[in-house]
Amino acid sequence: MNSIHIIQPYKFGAVWVFDSKELGLSKEVFVGNCNLVLSALSENIINAEDGFNLLFSHQPFPGYQIQLDWLRSEYSGEWYMWKEKRIDCWFCSVLKRFYPTVVRNLYAKAEPLDNFGGAVLKPNNSPVLVGATG
Repeated sequence: MNSIHIIQPYKFGAVWVFDSKELGLSKEVFVGNCNLVLSALSENIINAEDGFNLLFSHQPFPGYQIQLDWLRSEYSGEWYMWKEKRIDCWFCSVLKRFYPTVVRNLYAKAEPLDNFGGAVLKPNNSPVLVGATG
């Protein structure tokens, strides 16, 4: 199993979604406060609503921006908290396709798409590293 996963969320209407050919997913929706988390993570990426790379892992990795801590299971999904922002977010059962068992922490980082994707960082801005280890 990969240690770091990458998906490319993008906005579809007012919500963030992602596609995965490998998992057979199209416009898989992030619900509730997950949208707040993705918006905060991608705020320094130009045209992030058109797509960005979201790297995530159950283990810390260099440059991670946020740590989400597991709270509880509910409705076949998992609740996590971003303590620094006091945001609870619920991930549906699709998370189990990446992690078959509950993981206590999720670590994530938003990056612009490559040059072919068109997204770049806004001038003089770089993602804020929250809780990153160095």
